[in-house]
Amino acid sequence: MPDPIVREIKAPQMDTGSPRPTVTATDTALSLRYFDFDDSAVQIEFSGALAHYFGPPNDEALHGHPLAAFGLTHYAAFEVDNSRWIKDLRDMNRVHPRHVDSLFDSYRHFVWTFHDTTFECVAESFIVSPSS
Repeated sequence: MPDPIVREIKAPQMDTGSPRPTVTATDTALSLRYFDFDDSAVQIEFSGALAHYFGPPNDEALHGHPLAAFGLTHYAAFEVDNSRWIKDLRDMNRVHPRHVDSLFDSYRHFVWTFHDTTFECVAESFIVSPSS
């Protein structure tokens, strides 16, 4: 498999000190909420969410993340092309009797790197929604 390509994407900038990220997830919905420099809430809604991760590394250990060698940096949002995570999810699903590899073609791997945590998800897309 080719190396992952990590590229920064356009998303509202988070407060680098205390963005207070929060993840809300069900089996059909996924959202990420955080605060920007003006202490305004930002709400990201993901459609077609398949999987997510919310946890380490923090900003001081981000260089230990497997994608750091491919361009993952601090306090930004990214998309990962040639995602090994999507490949692994597809490979796990191959035991399903009606599995078709192309079912995974629409999925994208997103990453937000916060001060104290990292958020990653596999979803089809996202939108920035108004938040209160």
